[in-house]
Amino acid sequence: MTVMNAGYIESNKPFTDEAKAFIVEELGSPHHYTYTIKEKEIEFVEYYCTDLDESFEFIINHLAPLGYVLNGSVEYYYDFEGRYDIKENKVTAMTKEEAIISDADDRTLISELERRGYTVVAIKKGE
Repeated sequence: MTVMNAGYIESNKPFTDEAKAFIVEELGSPHHYTYTIKEKEIEFVEYYCTDLDESFEFIINHLAPLGYVLNGSVEYYYDFEGRYDIKENKVTAMTKEEAIISDADDRTLISELERRGYTVVAIKKGE
């Protein structure tokens, strides 16, 4: 499987040299792949590789005990299309269709269900 990745991951605090070295060790040299580690962000621009979800999980599991909280969004495309969402150190891999649904607002989702013939009672969790 071949995929290209584009997006970003932000950190709650600046990456130390140790953290940067660990990221490079996991993702490969930025000279061979197209990503940049900035002060508090990893930016992916047409980063060529296979699935990244395991690499993201590995990086998070290493950096979280050091106080890092990562958030971001990295889209993948070529052989497959979708997106990795990273929120508060939790990685969610989504297909293109799942990402579209995730991005839709509540009214759009409810309207689509009603169009399909469902009766919808909208009660937000926790209310």
